[in-house]
Amino acid sequence: LSWSAVASATDYVIDVATGAAFTSLVPGYSGLSVGLVNTYSITGLTPLVTYHSRVRPIGLGCSVNSATVSVTTTCGYYTIPYTQNFDLFPTGGIPPCYTRDNANADAVQWQIQAVTFSSASRSMHMAKSLTLNMDDWFFLPGLYLNGGTSYRLFFRYNTGNTSTLFENLRVRLGNGASVVAMTETLIDLPNINNNSFQIAVVDFIPVTTGVYYLGFQGQSIANQT
Repeated sequence: LSWSAVASATDYVIDVATGAAFTSLVPGYSGLSVGLVNTYSITGLTPLVTYHSRVRPIGLGCSVNSATVSVTTTCGYYTIPYTQNFDLFPTGGIPPCYTRDNANADAVQWQIQAVTFSSASRSMHMAKSLTLNMDDWFFLPGLYLNGGTSYRLFFRYNTGNTSTLFENLRVRLGNGASVVAMTETLIDLPNINNNSFQIAVVDFIPVTTGVYYLGFQGQSIANQT
């Protein structure tokens, strides 16, 4: 955020809000004093949200807010807690800021569907290939984690079948949304065989503070459920 200097100003304060009326101010950005400067970087915002900001000079004869600047953030990182149930998005794709990798280059990949779900009407689904072993990933958006802090991953999974067919699912952690960036296995679920949603819980502690990515890998053999 940048602005022109006001001759009599001795300080500037910034407001940032999620509504244009500035009734829903972002914590830490309600009349934030930034000193006698003309630029300021606003950080810690949530991806894909429209924010409104304004500047107000402080000093003799200064009392007017600047014009409002509105910006919608792009994909960056989310802070904890973070939740996603996929219910607000259309079928056939993935949520904004998610990515996927069809590593086995077949005709199917992870996508949102409305056939089997745990919460309301949607879930992330991986269809089978009749001839190729599954090797398909989807990656969550970046999550800002503090080193030395314990975090808990919670999700539900279901194959929809209790016959002699089995699925394999693995969740890994890394510093980028790609297969090569995945460096740590958080949970490995081989031979899944169930027709009701089961709960998976895993606790983990990142070593250093930074932005991390979770990758869900379907790795079943061909022609399962």
